[in-house]
Formats: sequence, structure tokens, C-alpha cells
Amino acid sequence: FAKFDHAMPPPKWMMVNLFERAAEDISSRTEQFSFRCLLMAAWAFITVRHADSGLWIRLANAMKPSLPNARPMEILKVAWVLNFAGIRQNHLFHELASAAMLHLGNFKAYE
Repeated sequence: FAKFDHAMPPPKWMMVNLFERAAEDISSRTEQFSFRCLLMAAWAFITVRHADSGLWIRLANAMKPSLPNARPMEILKVAWVLNFAGIRQNHLFHELASAAMLHLGNFKAYE
């Protein structure tokens, strides 16, 4: 839906309902999703500007244990999503910084 609206706008109520239901479902069982699935969901929610700070914090907390094994671009995406969502929790950004330090030599110029 995020890119489709240029050709034919979807009904806004449908998109809102879809993302609200998905947010409820995903945030109630984050432990069942892989790090990459949670990151993809977070990216989708931020793309449609879904405003739910509780969702962002639950997704970030669920992703924290996997951060040391995340690729540099994934760490950047998590930081970007949290920043864009307006989440200002120092402990989350500290975890991201610690994970990034593990990969400092692996960041590419285009990342």
C-alpha cells in the first residue's frame, strides 16, 4: 500500500485497519518472529507513518538480543526507524551503538 497509492489510492480506512490489526497481532507475540521479520515489519509501519510508540518500543526490545549478530545495514535501519518514530530512549540507542561497534570495520560507504 505504501507505494501503490500513486496509481490508485487505496481506501484510507482499509490501510489504517490493516496496520492497526497487524500492530496488535505482531506486538502481542514478538517472540515468534525473527529479527529480520521484526525489522521488516517496523520498516513497513514507519513507511505508512503508523503512530504507536508502544509498538516501536516492543519491536525494539524484541530485536535487542539479535543486534550483536545483525548486519551493519540492519543496525542502521533499526536506528533510523526509532529516530523517525520519535523514540528517545537512551538504553535502546546504547544497545544499537554497542552492536555497531562490533561491526565498525564492516560498514560500507553506501550504508
